[in-house]
Parts: sequence; C-alpha cells; structure tokens
Amino acid sequence: MKSERLIMTQHGHIVRRRRAALVAVPVIGALALAGCSGGDDAGGDDAGGDKVEFSLAYSTSNNLDSPFEALAEAYEEAHPNVTITLNPVPNDTYGDTLRTQLQAGNASDVIQTEAGSGQTRSIIPLGEGGFLEPLGDYAQDLIPDGSESMFVVDGETYGQPLVLQYTGLIYNQTTADDAGVDGFPTDWDEFIGLCKDMRDQGKTALLVAGAAAPNAGMLAMNISATRVYAENPNWNADRIAGDTTFADTEGWKDTFQAIIDLNEAGCIQDGAVGGGFDVLTNGITSVRVSASSVRSALPPS
Repeated sequence: MKSERLIMTQHGHIVRRRRAALVAVPVIGALALAGCSGGDDAGGDDAGGDKVEFSLAYSTSNNLDSPFEALAEAYEEAHPNVTITLNPVPNDTYGDTLRTQLQAGNASDVIQTEAGSGQTRSIIPLGEGGFLEPLGDYAQDLIPDGSESMFVVDGETYGQPLVLQYTGLIYNQTTADDAGVDGFPTDWDEFIGLCKDMRDQGKTALLVAGAAAPNAGMLAMNISATRVYAENPNWNADRIAGDTTFADTEGWKDTFQAIIDLNEAGCIQDGAVGGGFDVLTNGITSVRVSASSVRSALPPS
C-alpha cells in the first residue's frame, strides 16, 4: 500500500495579552496531504484493523506540551492500532529543516506547515513543487469563502483549514509604568515617539523573533491590515488575478516604510533578524522591554 504524508499547517500561536488593548487579526491553520514518503508501513482500518504507524513533525517554541502531542496521544488512545512517532523541531529552524527533509525524501509522514504562499514551507509552493498530494472534496468543502487561494493549486485542493487564530501583542504594564508611559499609544506618531523615549531609557518598545521567517511576514501582515486590507479587502484576489501588484499598491509601500520607520526609531530590538523565541520570553519577563511582539499589533497610521 502506498504510504502518504500528511501536512498540518498553522500560521502561528495565539498571543495572549496582559492588561492592554489588542488589535486582533484572524489567520487560518490548515491540514494538507503530501506526496509519497519513503516508508512502507502497512495501512488499514485505523479504528481497529491492521497496525498503522506514521511520524509527525511540528515546530516548538518552548518547553510546554505541544497541542500536536496532546492530539497524537488522544488519537492513539482512541485508535489502539495506531502508533504516532513525534518529531518536534525548534521553531527558528523548522522551515529550513522541513524543506531540506522534503527535498531529501526523509521528512516525517505528518508535518506542520503554513497555508497560502508566504513561506517556503507553505502549501502553495510545496504543492507547486510536487511535494503534496491533492485532497478530496471533503477538504474543499471546509475552506472558508474567499480563502481558496491559500489551499488550491491548478484546481486541486492541497489543504483544509483547522482553526482560526488571532495574532496580537503582549503588553508589559509594569515596565511601561516604570518608563513613564501613560496609556498605550492610539496612533502611529505617538507610538514612534514612545519608541524613542524607551530607547533613551535603555529599553525597547517591541521585540520581534526574526530568526523565524513567519514572524517577519506576520509583522508586515498586521501593519498591512489598516493600510492595505482596510481599503481593499479583496486585495489578495486582485493580486492573483493580475489586477494589482505590491509595487503598485500604496498601502503596501506604506507598510514596508512603516517597518523601516519602526527600525530607525529604535522600536525593534537590536539583532531582531537573529532573534529567537527565547528573546521574546526572556525580554517580556524582564524590565528591558515594554511590549513583546511575536506578530506585532500596532496602531494605525
């Protein structure tokens, strides 16, 4: 029996807030089916028939139990004939590791990745590269209206959504109080001013774990919410249809300029490009930062 590889896709973790207003942007987690793996495990009825074994690779960013681990344990309990081998990979290196393993043909049978095309590990580039197998109609029926482009390549559905998640900002009120911050900024200029004040005190207003490629992309996506998608909610569809480009969209120009402005104002910590998740967790629990942003939620311009 042919052995196939499942891919679980996830845009990111839910970032919880501490006593602060939160700008929330929904993103879609998903499930996709990949091309044949190198294994030759016997298949069968996973409810109690032949023995079924497969491996699961997923990204981790802390020492807490992963939801994938909990799901695997629950599934094994409900299906005694199924054995799942867990292969966690640090989030900072997960994308490169996954792509290398897929190209070498030794990736896990079930792997976590991203919906859409924003990362090298996303469904669309993997599907276009021949690493995925199309799913059945059941998967297509689960895709929310307007999100088909994140799961479909050349008319074939390569993923199905799992969850909606929200990105946002963790706000350290104690550090903000110590820095003399009187309430979280309500507009862009006020936030830029806060960054400069924080730098003068040896503190940083934002932390970005840039070593993980999705974080940099999500930083731009959150800023673009007010500059691109508030003006044109159908921008993605227009881009796919060839009716617009990043270069021709003033909102995207403003988004990328905003990131430059954040950096020049000292809003983002030094060495953000190489920053891992530990930078966020260590920084937000210290007095050196006022806000820690895995996927930054910022005031509009």
